[in-house]
Amino acid sequence: MAYEWTNHYAKLFCDFLIAADAESGIPNVQALPRTHQMQTGKLTRPNLLVTCEAKDSNHRSIFAGDVLVTLRIAVKKDGDQPEEAAVQMEAIQRWLSNDEKWAAFIGTLPLERRTGWSITHKRIELNLESDEDEEKHTRDITQRIQIRAIAKR
Repeated sequence: MAYEWTNHYAKLFCDFLIAADAESGIPNVQALPRTHQMQTGKLTRPNLLVTCEAKDSNHRSIFAGDVLVTLRIAVKKDGDQPEEAAVQMEAIQRWLSNDEKWAAFIGTLPLERRTGWSITHKRIELNLESDEDEEKHTRDITQRIQIRAIAKR
């Protein structure tokens, strides 16, 4: 069975978001829980969900995909989102864009989690995606990150 790279990258980016320091502006994990696609269970909103979708790659050792970081919030009955949602999403985007913090985080991982792969391209999309459920008064705001990595397949 091939290694499941989508799960690997979802967990990697989730762990990076968990590692966000107080200076990042991202609320702590008690105020804003972070989960990834392999974790199950229902969380109250707000929360962050990190998933990864594979794309077609024309080379065996190249993984191409999108990491999706979704801020899942409850909206007010009039459809307005809480003011802190925009502030939180901006902080999340800044954290994900910080190459120095990313490199420092990767350096803290145990050797077995750092080997067998290398991200060669990481591009944070400029536009956020938004999905609203008016009946449930919820909104999902998604930051898409395109990645390409050298990885055994």
